[in-house]
Amino acid sequence: MNIGSSRVENKKQEIPPWEFNWIMIGYITYVHIIGLIGVWYIPVLKWQTLLLLSQTLFWSSIGVTGGLHRLWAHRSYKAHWALRAFLMFCTCLSNQGSIYHWARDHRVHHKNSETEADPHNVSANKNFKLQN
Repeated sequence: MNIGSSRVENKKQEIPPWEFNWIMIGYITYVHIIGLIGVWYIPVLKWQTLLLLSQTLFWSSIGVTGGLHRLWAHRSYKAHWALRAFLMFCTCLSNQGSIYHWARDHRVHHKNSETEADPHNVSANKNFKLQN
């Protein structure tokens, strides 16, 4: 008996095809509507606001790539506590969830890529079938 496959079978839950996470759907809809409204105001923004926007985007991407991905998920390097604290702040700007959950899901994704145990595999985890 393969232990890895039994974990996948035990973990797999049958989800009815019309059961949705309405809170997440509402949140994502809200964020996109606010984003579209924000795009409307770009021509009238002060230069200081555009500078803040660009810096927020830059530092949040540093938090994801340098912090979440390289430091915590892959453990590519060791960092001083001050750098870790700064990367934690940058990660907060990105709205990607907690460091623990992001790193855990990313490690599981690499370990089980293209299988039903992959947390990013939509067709296996959400009972979603692509139609030809």
